[in-house]
Amino acid sequence: MSLEQGPILVMDDEPDIRELCYEILTDLGYHVECVAGGADAIKRYREEAAGDLPFHVVLLDVTVKGGMGGREALQKLREIDPSIKAVVSSGYSADPVMIDYRALGFRGLLRKPFDFVEMGNTVDRLIREES
Repeated sequence: MSLEQGPILVMDDEPDIRELCYEILTDLGYHVECVAGGADAIKRYREEAAGDLPFHVVLLDVTVKGGMGGREALQKLREIDPSIKAVVSSGYSADPVMIDYRALGFRGLLRKPFDFVEMGNTVDRLIREES
């Protein structure tokens, strides 16, 4: 991975999950930034989209306690960037978003607990994919 491909933004309300994602993705050579909720993800994405090195992939947790979850965040992020490469994540495999993720605009799916190889493959596939 080269920084020309852009950094990765991770949104999850659980600090342990953010830390795990950060460790996995940085171990794979990616530059990673983590935020706790949808509003922060939108703010950071907007800031970076205006800069030289926008986020290349965004991982969004479906459920955020007391805040904006991944589905709503993606709707707002698509207003900023209709070709956003977003991955949905959740521990609730029966959640409607997890079942119908592509129809909702997500390009990838990660089930919790995360698998190191699966996460790396998913992010790598999206980075290589044309917008």
